[in-house]
Amino acid sequence: MSLPRRILRALAGPFLAPSRFDQLTSLLERRMDGLERGPLRTVLDRQHLLEQRIDGLTKEQERLRRVVAGEELDEDDRAREPFRGPLPETVEPVPESSWVDASGGCPPKKVERVSACPVCGEQERTAVCRYNKMITMAAVPDADAAIYDYALCHGCGLVYATRRPSGPRFAWLLEHFEESLGRSQMGVRRGGKLTLSSYELDDAARVQLRALASHGVFVSEDKGLTSKDFLWQLQADRFSNSRHVELLGSLLALKAPRVLEIRSRLGSISEALRRLYGATVSAMAMFPNQRFLIQEVYGIRADAPLDFDHFRVPYQAPFDLIIANHMVTHSIRPGEFLATVRELLAPAGHVYFYNEPLEDEFLRDEKSMFNTLNAFHLQTFNRESFVRAVQASGFEIVHVGREGHSLFCLARKAETPPVWDRMSEAEQRGRRAAYRKAYDLSIVLLPEHARPRFADVWPKTLDRVKDRGLIAEDGRGRMRIMRSVD
Repeated sequence: MSLPRRILRALAGPFLAPSRFDQLTSLLERRMDGLERGPLRTVLDRQHLLEQRIDGLTKEQERLRRVVAGEELDEDDRAREPFRGPLPETVEPVPESSWVDASGGCPPKKVERVSACPVCGEQERTAVCRYNKMITMAAVPDADAAIYDYALCHGCGLVYATRRPSGPRFAWLLEHFEESLGRSQMGVRRGGKLTLSSYELDDAARVQLRALASHGVFVSEDKGLTSKDFLWQLQADRFSNSRHVELLGSLLALKAPRVLEIRSRLGSISEALRRLYGATVSAMAMFPNQRFLIQEVYGIRADAPLDFDHFRVPYQAPFDLIIANHMVTHSIRPGEFLATVRELLAPAGHVYFYNEPLEDEFLRDEKSMFNTLNAFHLQTFNRESFVRAVQASGFEIVHVGREGHSLFCLARKAETPPVWDRMSEAEQRGRRAAYRKAYDLSIVLLPEHARPRFADVWPKTLDRVKDRGLIAEDGRGRMRIMRSVD
């Protein structure tokens, strides 16, 4: 007789009918079995998880030992931990028509094919990424919108879109800037963002902006105003861009220079150079509200919209200093843009590039390459390839640095084009391998609704990512992404 049966017989046996006794005994035994299995399963799960953690700590201890010993570690040596939810082993495909929405009116043509590097002219290249960020969205304006076919130039090392929108197609993307970046759904206007909105200004918006800007850039807290009563973004822009003014003032002998600021956000750099160095300034901003505020707050002419396709300047040249914010990344014809900048500069004039995103955001930090390469990011690079591209365009490097994942570079117009070296075979091999790894990881990082678009390659991609240690089983045996821990 089992223990539960013996206990129940001893306590209540004389008072229970045999059939009732058997029912109660069976119920008690089932519940005790469940209690035994439940805790045991929990204990085994915790034991498995602890074993994984001990293994991870052992590897981390070995990694730290190597660091202390002065050894150089590669990307695969970094500690990792599970990230996001479990991954399916397979996904079901869906027809392209289910995620293409052509009702927005995106012009169907003007997708240009680029046969050579748009900066250095080199034709040899390696395909590294087929898609831009639109492949992650629930709906795209047409099938071409998500396909840019990025390639790595074997000459200067620039990574560039070999398929790129131009003319009315690019103009349409700019008109639908928020939607094209995935910040709002196609056809849905995004609210807020008075100072950085891409939408046209109406009379009511001008009145509102003028009233908010009337309080000035620096609004003291004792005035009793809330952040809705003035444009706090003006002060934030001054503080954020002061580092660029500090660098330019320290490295250049600025004596009443003629300055052009391209893609100015709110005019703070131009205003600082005018105030500190007596500069004569002109600005070009991307959106109507920016142009309005630069003129309203600082009185700086900024009435010319930017043309990323065929870049032109309506102001009189030459300039002693040209400041370009996030322009090389966005230019449809970057070689032409750099050549135009060079023509606009006085002899020995300088150009300052800043806010140019570096590729290591997705090559080193394992973020989604698709997310970084949005519909307006037609070029990306590492520091070395950016330097070579600038040199190939007739500039000498004065100073180059980085802040986070963005690069800044001060260059001087050269009398004769400087000599530059092609990307080495070693760098080429390393970047090709890094892009292959990043491309696979970007597929795995896709939102659930976009995974079916990669159904045919999903299982093999998982295998490759697993072999590289980028996905692994968690404590419950589910496949999960293993994000590196810095």
